[in-house]
Amino acid sequence: MTLKNYIQKNGDASCAQVLQSKARTIKSWRLGERVPNRNKAKLIASLTEGEVSFLECYFDTEDPSNGI
Repeated sequence: MTLKNYIQKNGDASCAQVLQSKARTIKSWRLGERVPNRNKAKLIASLTEGEVSFLECYFDTEDPSNGI
């Protein structure tokens, strides 16, 4: 699942708590204004127990090869 889909599914406030980030940061990821840095993307993959993988933090589609 992409990071955007994960945030849409769970909501900004909930994701802010789970992903240890500010609500505005979560919103900027959801809107595509910004992406998490490498260390944060690794943490997201860990905190979501693989529901969002490292690469899925950077792609809008479920298949990362579509974004290349």
